Amino acid sequence: MLTIGQIARIFGISTKTLRHYDAIGLYSPTHIGSENQYRYYAPEQLATLRNILMLRQLGLGLEVINGLVQSNAFDDPALISRILQEHAERIRMEIEQKQNILRAVEMMNNQIEKWGTMMLEPKVVVLPEMTIVGMEYRSTNTEDSIPAMWQRFIPREHEVQHKVNPDASYGICDGKTDGLLIYVAGYEVSHVVDIPDGMRAITIPSQKYAVFTHTGPTTQIAATFQNIYAKWLKEYNLEPVEGYDFERYDQRFLGPMHEQSQLDLYIPVR
Repeated sequence: MLTIGQIARIFGISTKTLRHYDAIGLYSPTHIGSENQYRYYAPEQLATLRNILMLRQLGLGLEVINGLVQSNAFDDPALISRILQEHAERIRMEIEQKQNILRAVEMMNNQIEKWGTMMLEPKVVVLPEMTIVGMEYRSTNTEDSIPAMWQRFIPREHEVQHKVNPDASYGICDGKTDGLLIYVAGYEVSHVVDIPDGMRAITIPSQKYAVFTHTGPTTQIAATFQNIYAKWLKEYNLEPVEGYDFERYDQRFLGPMHEQSQLDLYIPVR
């Protein structure tokens, strides 16, 4: 019989690991001394522990290995092969995900070194005409603000009828009029019927857009817009044109101050 210390020395593992394996029923001694409570293992058990440790080195979880032990599956090469093939596929997927993350990190680092800030890569889309119904802010009203207008609109958003997508709201910016900024918070509607009191409809013509995803609090949107117009559009050979730019809020938007909150910024381009 072999003591727990001898087993640990033979396989280069700790006695703590062996006690844990015993506690979860994975690898238990054949005998425990009645007087000293020492754990004793039979030499015939060495092959089982060798298989357990080999599979652990390959990254298989204890739950999977325990299932193999309890079903005496170490003598089933076909089953072991299938499990290893599935494990290999998971590893390949994890490697691909890590490689994608690595490429994104390297690209972001290159952009920071080039621009001194993180640059967002846009996607370019062409949207058909759409109509938004919602509440309006005008910069001529010095007692109002866009955040305050949103706070008034959100409790009443259920009043907007015939929403195209109830999970997506918009912040439409019309800055074409000199000295006046008009901003409408609302929803796209399939058709306009019974506009609620204090709201209006605005129709956005079909347009090509560069779409940038902003991550972080809404207080940082202005900085993102500054980088878009000053740096990023030029980097991607995109020319801004007169039109409506807007924000689109969906399930990724976690709140105005949430660090992981996301929204899309649509910039009209040629």
